[in-house]
Amino acid sequence: MSESPHSESLPLRGFHALAPWAWRLLVLLVVLLAIYVAAGRFLMQQMPALRDPVLELINRQLPFTVSVDSLSGGWNAFSPELSFTELRITQDDPTVPPVAIGRGSLRLDIPGSLLAGSLQLSRLDVAGLTLDARLTQEGAIEVVGFVPRDGVLKAWLEDFLPNVQRVALAENQLNLLTSGDRVALAVNLLLEREGNARRLHGIIEGESIALSVNAEGVGSPLRPLSWTGDVFVDAKSSDLAALSAFWDTLDLPFRLAGSASAQFWLTRVAGDSTAKMRWDGAALQLDELNGGWSLPLDALSFEAALEQRARHWSLLTEDFHIERAGQALDLDRAQFDWWGQALRIRASDLGLAALPTLLAAAPGMPQGLRDVLPTLAPTGTLSVVELRLDDLSDPANSWQLRSAVDDLSVESWRNTPALTGVTGYLKLAPGGGQLNLDADEFSMHYPSLYAEPLRYSDALGNVYLAWDEAGLHIDSGLMQLIGDEGQANGLFSVDIPFQERVTGVELELLIGLEDSVVQERGKYLPMTLPGPLLGWLDRSIVAGTVERAGFIWRGSTRRRNYPHMTVQLFVDASDATLTYDPAWPPLTDVQATVWVDDGRTWGRAPRARSEGAELSDLMVRVLPQSAGVLLDVNGHVSGPATAAGVLLRDSPLRDVTNGVFEDWGFSGSMEGDLALTLPIGSEAGQANVDLSLALVDASAAIDQLQLTVSDVEGILRYRTDQGFLGSELAGQALGGNLVLSTLDGIASADSSTEQSAENPGPGIDLALTGEFDTGAVAPWLKQPLLGFTSGDTAFTGELRLSDKDNPRFILRSELLGAAFDAPQPFEKVADQPLPLVLSIPLEADPVMSVSLGERLAIALQLEEGGLSRFAARVGGEAAVLNSCEQRFCLSGTVSALDITQWADFYRRYGAMASADIPDEPPEAETLAVLESDASIAEEEAGAPLSYDIDSLEVGELRLATRSFGRARIDLWGEETLWQGAIESQLVQGSLTREGGELWLLLEHLDLESFGEGEPIALAQVRATMPSMRVDVLELRNEGRMLGGLGFDLDTDQSDGAVYATDISGELWGLALDDPQPGMLRWFNSEDGEVTALEIDASYGDLGGVMSAAGFSPTLESESGSLSLRLQWPGPPSAYAVVDAEGSVALAARNGRLLESGPGALSMISFLNFAEILRGLSLSHMFESGIPFVTASTELFLQRGTLEVADLQIDGAASAFAFTGVSDLESGSIDGELLVTLPVANNLPWVAALAAGPAVAAGVFVVSKVFEKQVNRMSSAVYEVSGPMETPTVTFSRLFDDKLTPRSEAPEDSEKGDG
Repeated sequence: MSESPHSESLPLRGFHALAPWAWRLLVLLVVLLAIYVAAGRFLMQQMPALRDPVLELINRQLPFTVSVDSLSGGWNAFSPELSFTELRITQDDPTVPPVAIGRGSLRLDIPGSLLAGSLQLSRLDVAGLTLDARLTQEGAIEVVGFVPRDGVLKAWLEDFLPNVQRVALAENQLNLLTSGDRVALAVNLLLEREGNARRLHGIIEGESIALSVNAEGVGSPLRPLSWTGDVFVDAKSSDLAALSAFWDTLDLPFRLAGSASAQFWLTRVAGDSTAKMRWDGAALQLDELNGGWSLPLDALSFEAALEQRARHWSLLTEDFHIERAGQALDLDRAQFDWWGQALRIRASDLGLAALPTLLAAAPGMPQGLRDVLPTLAPTGTLSVVELRLDDLSDPANSWQLRSAVDDLSVESWRNTPALTGVTGYLKLAPGGGQLNLDADEFSMHYPSLYAEPLRYSDALGNVYLAWDEAGLHIDSGLMQLIGDEGQANGLFSVDIPFQERVTGVELELLIGLEDSVVQERGKYLPMTLPGPLLGWLDRSIVAGTVERAGFIWRGSTRRRNYPHMTVQLFVDASDATLTYDPAWPPLTDVQATVWVDDGRTWGRAPRARSEGAELSDLMVRVLPQSAGVLLDVNGHVSGPATAAGVLLRDSPLRDVTNGVFEDWGFSGSMEGDLALTLPIGSEAGQANVDLSLALVDASAAIDQLQLTVSDVEGILRYRTDQGFLGSELAGQALGGNLVLSTLDGIASADSSTEQSAENPGPGIDLALTGEFDTGAVAPWLKQPLLGFTSGDTAFTGELRLSDKDNPRFILRSELLGAAFDAPQPFEKVADQPLPLVLSIPLEADPVMSVSLGERLAIALQLEEGGLSRFAARVGGEAAVLNSCEQRFCLSGTVSALDITQWADFYRRYGAMASADIPDEPPEAETLAVLESDASIAEEEAGAPLSYDIDSLEVGELRLATRSFGRARIDLWGEETLWQGAIESQLVQGSLTREGGELWLLLEHLDLESFGEGEPIALAQVRATMPSMRVDVLELRNEGRMLGGLGFDLDTDQSDGAVYATDISGELWGLALDDPQPGMLRWFNSEDGEVTALEIDASYGDLGGVMSAAGFSPTLESESGSLSLRLQWPGPPSAYAVVDAEGSVALAARNGRLLESGPGALSMISFLNFAEILRGLSLSHMFESGIPFVTASTELFLQRGTLEVADLQIDGAASAFAFTGVSDLESGSIDGELLVTLPVANNLPWVAALAAGPAVAAGVFVVSKVFEKQVNRMSSAVYEVSGPMETPTVTFSRLFDDKLTPRSEAPEDSEKGDG
């Protein structure tokens, strides 16, 4: 049978069966709860009346008796709550005072009480509680009035605290009784529980303490193994001394005073606890319990983890910071362990800067070290350090220190060495210790010994320390040191007394080294040596290799405590450079040993070199003196003479000789001895020099004079007190021999200065005697222009070295044997005396002065490359170089000056000085070679001179034998441009050279002077006259103006001739360049010199030309032309008509023949037609002159004869023809004159006068038709003979128009080469 859908399951049926009972039970519980609440509330309202029964019930459950003044009740939710005032807790012991509580409340835990079977509280609030408590020796707080009875109170608390939900203590006071002190503390505490989690917050405050506690966790705090949570305590105290009772309970070995704040963290998880602490203290004072020591601190802070195992405390700190007296010590980590009276401190990276200040107050620190530490001022780091104090009551004798030291530095104290870079391992204990040194960049500075520290890149060794009440002793074993000087081994010992003694700090320092360099020797030179000696040792050896060296110091480190100290040093050096005195040349390649024994210093060098010279057996000693130190140097010297020059140039001898030898170059060889005594220090005394050198085959190049003295041999001696006395040298210069010696104190003629500090005594001035070749002067000065001197002459000279203001060389000579190949007034023959005085300042680029008697005064200056400036004055006055801006200046007055001679002089000694000029004039091909040689010579010579001749007054200016009278000459020039000017009565002009071109411009020239004297030779002109352009603006003759002309003068042609080409201008009214310029050629032929002239000219009035030429005019014309082809023997100035050959062609137009007086004609007097016609008695027909339309002729000159080949004069009414020959030497003429008076031209005018115009016209027509026949019928021929001035004219024949030739005209080829 199937189950009905309405049937119910068994559980559901059971629930339905129980539901009524459940509701009944629920209603019953609600009713009971309501009864419970109502009864409870009623009961709480009756609580004041039930006070005593309730207290009795409560006291049964407590280990003490509780009484209250008032008791009230209330209801909170389902729990009753009792409130009370003035509650008192009384112990059974009547001696224990009761505990009073001002007010409070408590909430009963009814369910808990029922379950526990005892009274349980869920909440307790107390206010106004005052408790007296005692701090036990174990550190526990015992509340007065709560005397535990067999652990009943503890059991009650263990039962009460885990179950209570809230305990609040407010406005309570705890009076803590310590040994002799009473501390009042305000206590506020709140404990809350929520389930199994609990929270605690409490504040305890007193006069000098504030404590805040916060904790939360899970589990019962009374069962630490099962409790998990965090506790934070923040405590502050302004007076730690008031809490001394608490410190006593910690079993600390000291008492603590000051102010501090601390935070404490405790974390417990799974049974593991972690405790941390942070401490910040200020103005702290740590005092040993028994008063044995005290340590004040300005500040102390750290973070730490604190552990305690039995009586063993461990404090592991981080960020440890401690301050005292402005110094701070910081540690990243440190560990402090103490148990009983033992303390151990471990730290890392401990900085030492603040250590002196902190340890100055450290317990057990000896007073001596207390005083020393601030001065030592240590710095650096103790990378790992452990300090043990086995007995804190006696720390001075129970401490041990072990540490790794890193870069430790300490300052000097009482002359002890200052150290830097100390790295190693340090072990110290009372009375001493040891440092195992292994340092990089290590230094020791002994301030009383060395100005600079002894620095080493590496140091290895052991240093031992020991101290007691008497002092501190530091001693080292053998140390290995590596520095810039190389590897060294050293020992040192320092004895530092704590009490005063005469030696003070004593030091023993021994250092030895090998294979070093001498530049580092100053490292071990102590300052205790005399200052001058110390300076000498420091700078004397400047280079070289140290084979061995050693330094020893023993005794006091006090300055100048010489009786109680000793200093020793030796250096064995090779290849060294010794600068024994900065004023003297250094010694090189020195193999030497130097010793220093206190104040005594000496050195010995078997060999050395100095400026190429070999020195042997050299001994150097330093001699202490009362006022300083003297350096004594002795040795033998040999080698090249250049070393002698160095001694004279780079030593105090330079001042003695005024630096005269500074620019002298020496060569050759020398040998001798050297002895020097030199002061070291400003007051050490005077230097003494004793130098003796033998020169062999030497030479001296005198740079100031650009002169070389060769083959020098002899003795050069110098002594401080005697100068160069005893010196005697012989040599050669300027082609002669000379001897150098001393003047032996004899004053020169121009010096009267007394001996003084500025003018040293005898032996300083030197004398020269000998001779020289005057011909060597030009090569010396590199000026060929000065090569006119020749011959040897004797001289005397003086080297005035003692005059510091004006050291100079003076040379005197009469120049006997010397000749001057120069124009007057400077010409000199060999046997003619001429006083020469040469004065040369001995300085760079000297200005020399030269005087040649009264003739010439010269001032010249030499520079590198030769002569730079030259000033000369003629006439006796002094030459002044400063006013000479050019390189060659000339001024003054000269009686006579021949231009030709000076041009020849310049040719031979100037432009072509290096060529061998022959006595005879050179041929053309030779001349080119000479000019080439001259250009080469100019390149080899010095720089070409520039010129400045300023108003040179010349009494008589001559050109060969021609005189121009008084003149003034000026010349200014540079290398490529110069200009000269001449001014006299007869000539005035200028000569200019620009580039390679010359231009002679004569403003006026009077030919009067050219008619006198011997003619100038062609070779002389070619030799003295360069090619140039010549322009004469005004050409005169005896004051009469002739005109002006210009031409190009060419003297350089290879055919040996002189040419004047492109002749142009206007002369006597002749235009010389029409139709083309003329030319003059002066040349040599087989018969001698010949001049050829070709001129084409035009003119206007021929009469004016004749007048300008000085002739009386015989005809006038409107225009005309001239063509002249002439030559004559000799130069151009030797022209004479009787010697001339060639032809002259004349043509004139529209003029007339004029009458002239006798004697008017010289060359063409044959044209005196007026005189001829006067002989014909026809002149009455031409009273105003014979007019013509054209006139022409061609004349031929043939060495004394003048042939008129064909003279034609044609006029409108007449015609004349003439042919003939004139003997120019006798002045006679022989010729025929054809006179034609044609009827055709003349009769019509006659007829016109007689019969009238009509007849005249008819006659004129007939004459024109028959003109030739009429002319012949009207012609007559006359013979002309006799003197030219007054010729005789006789009739020869009539009706003939032909003339009989007198001679045959020469062919063109015979008319002359021109």
